[in-house]
Amino acid sequence: MAGEARGPEGRPESVKDRGEGMAQTGAVQYALWSSDGWSSVHSVGKVVSGRRGLDGNVRSRRSIGGQEVLVGGVMVPKLSFSYLPEDGALLAYIKRSVYPAGALPQLGFEAGTDTEGLRISGAQCHRCVVELAVEEALRVDMDWWSAEPPTTTSGGTMTPVGSKTFEWYRGQVSTDEVSYAAQRVRVTVANNLLPVASLDARTAGQRRYPDELAVGPEEVTVVADYLADPGHDLSGDDLPVADVQVTAGNDTQTLTVVAADVVPVAWEQRFEVDELVLWRVEYRLPANRGTLSVTVA
Repeated sequence: MAGEARGPEGRPESVKDRGEGMAQTGAVQYALWSSDGWSSVHSVGKVVSGRRGLDGNVRSRRSIGGQEVLVGGVMVPKLSFSYLPEDGALLAYIKRSVYPAGALPQLGFEAGTDTEGLRISGAQCHRCVVELAVEEALRVDMDWWSAEPPTTTSGGTMTPVGSKTFEWYRGQVSTDEVSYAAQRVRVTVANNLLPVASLDARTAGQRRYPDELAVGPEEVTVVADYLADPGHDLSGDDLPVADVQVTAGNDTQTLTVVAADVVPVAWEQRFEVDELVLWRVEYRLPANRGTLSVTVA
């Protein structure tokens, strides 16, 4: 066994003794993306939370005698973040090219601190959530997956865009062109990516990465909280159909999300003591319908 490094006064050495690993805050973090192999680089936007890292997807091989060996499973590099968009650039890459099963656009992402970063290429959007609520800026949550091994970098910094966020007081939520005093709305687009591996010959150092990411069914859901009853009757022989539109603006642009031909599938009204009484309605778009649009103008 190697000898243990010692710091001052004979105690075990720490990274602090070497001047390394000092605590950091989000002030030194960054998140960038590129659509052209890093010839041009863009800031993700005003990132407020997220996750980066690698999951070994560990598999257990147990046998009699109380023995166990842990081995790695299929490795899928992932990056997730929640941000306040200043434009609609990234939202242009969340949908497939052709329905029902066309390819998804592929992007590159890099995230980390000013001293180290992790870069993934060939990333596809697994899930995207667009949410707007009273007294909040429009927020977007994204999960990006890749089938390619990540690379490390020496770190970077954010590239400020300088635009303002899309705000609730410059927006509107309407259902079939009627407003029902919405308090919150959440639109989710799930592409349901499937990592695909095989028993083909593997490349050393990359053996556990998938051959590809297959595009699953696109599932779109909308959940809206209203102060007024939108009047969806689910008790009849057939379910109704509705169009839900969400807008939010900044000084110069308006972001518009339209979910056309969605089906109200459930509603509820909760009993409250000291809170507002809300009508919560869940809408669903039939899979791979392709009638969701996101535009900025």
